[in-house]
Amino acid sequence: MPYNCHVHLFSVRNLPNAFYGFPGFATIADKPMLASAAIGLLDKLTKLTGNDNQRRMIAFAKIGMLQTQREVFMKLWEAYDRSPDWKFVVLTMDMDHMNAGKARENFYAQIEEVYQLKKEFPNQIFAFSGFDPRNADALPTAKLCIEKKHFYGIKLYPPLGFYPFDHRMEALYAYAEANRIPLMTHCDIGGIHYQGDEKWGMLKKKNRVTDAHKYPVSFATLPDDLLKSLQKEQPYDCYRYNFSNPRNYYPVLEKFPDLKICLAHAGGSVYMADKKPDKKDCSPLGLKNWFEEVKSLMAKYKNVYTDISYTLFEHDVFDEIRSMIDQFPQQVIFGTDFFMTEKENPERKLVSDFRLAVTAEQWKSIAEDNPKAYLSSVFHP
Repeated sequence: MPYNCHVHLFSVRNLPNAFYGFPGFATIADKPMLASAAIGLLDKLTKLTGNDNQRRMIAFAKIGMLQTQREVFMKLWEAYDRSPDWKFVVLTMDMDHMNAGKARENFYAQIEEVYQLKKEFPNQIFAFSGFDPRNADALPTAKLCIEKKHFYGIKLYPPLGFYPFDHRMEALYAYAEANRIPLMTHCDIGGIHYQGDEKWGMLKKKNRVTDAHKYPVSFATLPDDLLKSLQKEQPYDCYRYNFSNPRNYYPVLEKFPDLKICLAHAGGSVYMADKKPDKKDCSPLGLKNWFEEVKSLMAKYKNVYTDISYTLFEHDVFDEIRSMIDQFPQQVIFGTDFFMTEKENPERKLVSDFRLAVTAEQWKSIAEDNPKAYLSSVFHP
């Protein structure tokens, strides 16, 4: 029974109004017929032009603009022929604090919808509750989800504007470590990001970096290189990588060495393929190779995992992935990052291509054995 340990189901109604840096999502969310008509027209034009990039973005939009998480889940499950054997770790995200306005349905509505979906598909859905330390109710909500709603773990997404070593994270780590609850965190240069403090506008300069970002209150002593990177003046396109840097987890794991945590995306395929992550002189990127940093953390802490989500669409990093599986046979887990990857490859092709690239033993390790160990906890032995 294989597991896909990294999928997202949030619909357009769960996204903040300025999710992409400008207002507009609320209008689309409230007028699904308008969105459907626009996507349909673009789809027809794309077929006529044969533009592959446009085709991929339309494939992504068709799912991203769905109105309910149930609709998104059915699209996902269809890619697996609705097999009762497949299990999916559904990662919810608290996007209410990324300074991008309000969503039509906030974080609490998002997790309630997943909870109802989990009751409908109890053998398929293994839910994680999102956690953001800027939410005063984050820990009580996580505990409620884990202890009463039978969620399996907790999802962190630091690039929304916080650091893993934030002092408000300490109580969560203590709770998770004591109960062996799995955490999943974003560890890649891509993805969703904090939008900033000023109102949105195409011509307005956003004051995105705050003193709280430059001088964070941490529960642990931070390495000098991290502090220098946080306090260096640089464009936000560079600064934002500070939130996701895998080096952030050294002080966390020093204090909580038994914390079970997955550093998702293995630092990013850009490092696996030995490419330049950015044309700018971004100091957080220039410090280390994030792929190597993730492996260093896994070597030091046997309870640190990584997944191959999103990275697996790039065939030129399959050698690095296979080597990592062999080097850490009990610490790599399978995930795709649906539906973020729809703009790269359809889910069905993504999974089938990768299964052909690994041995039966490697597949069993990352898709069956390791997920079971990762997901087990005091509440789900």
